[in-house]
Amino acid sequence: MASCNQRLDQALAAHTAWTEVKPTLVATLEGGLTNQNFLLAVDDARYVLRLNSLVDSVWNIDRAIEHEIHTQAAVAGLSEAVIHVDHETGYRITRYRPGKTLSQKDFVEMDWLTALGKLVAKIHTLPGSRQVINYSSHCQHFIDQLDLDSVIAEQLQTAINTLPAICAGLDNQQTVCCHHDLGPYNILTSEGQLFALDWEYARSGYSAVDLVIVIDEHHLSKQQKKLLLAAYRKAGGNVSKRDLKLVRPIVDLFDLLWNCLYAQQHQKEIDMSLLQKKLKQLKKHVKKSNKLIH
Repeated sequence: MASCNQRLDQALAAHTAWTEVKPTLVATLEGGLTNQNFLLAVDDARYVLRLNSLVDSVWNIDRAIEHEIHTQAAVAGLSEAVIHVDHETGYRITRYRPGKTLSQKDFVEMDWLTALGKLVAKIHTLPGSRQVINYSSHCQHFIDQLDLDSVIAEQLQTAINTLPAICAGLDNQQTVCCHHDLGPYNILTSEGQLFALDWEYARSGYSAVDLVIVIDEHHLSKQQKKLLLAAYRKAGGNVSKRDLKLVRPIVDLFDLLWNCLYAQQHQKEIDMSLLQKKLKQLKKHVKKSNKLIH
């Protein structure tokens, strides 16, 4: 298996696929837990080279779908353009846009909550992909790879088994294009606008799931949640309060399973106290969802 440096050298050596001038490696960019990103210079222009994870199948990532939806987003002005993709070597080139992510709390120069609501609404109007995510299958893919205590695994499996009924119980079962990972680290603020990064989990799915992920990942207060949803609806988005409550087990499972798998892949100890806390929350949300359905 090629090392990161070898793959980076291969990508830079193949530069004629997208530029005649050999790029200069400027810096390694921070962020990205499963991929590695590098800043390149070609004369006065700047680009980002991303080396994909070598185990995309582990993370249930489909790079073809990612490219399809990212291209749609770039055309709509919601993300930077993809310049070149090489699926064989496992890298891609995008334009670099200077700015700060919403994880950097010193930006405060804009009404980011309103802008965030508008951004999510615009994403939900993109064509998306023909492949609609099956939330139950996605979670099953993750748990099948985990080596967990049998009691914990049984609790997680029980929760996963409730997902088909949850999805069937949504008020509006029409699917939209969803990003599925719009945390602060994946949203760039630049020149007074917000742009979405990292589309690898993007699929056609349910708007309520995408919104709850946003609410949770940004740790929004009740008032902030109201402002976000007001901006989302004003921009044309449609979601009910009931659906936001109903899909919480899906978001809980996404978070819990991904973090367990990440720890296992990197041979790190799983924080059992945090895991038990999240399991307790998951059970609570499953119980509430079942009441909403029945």
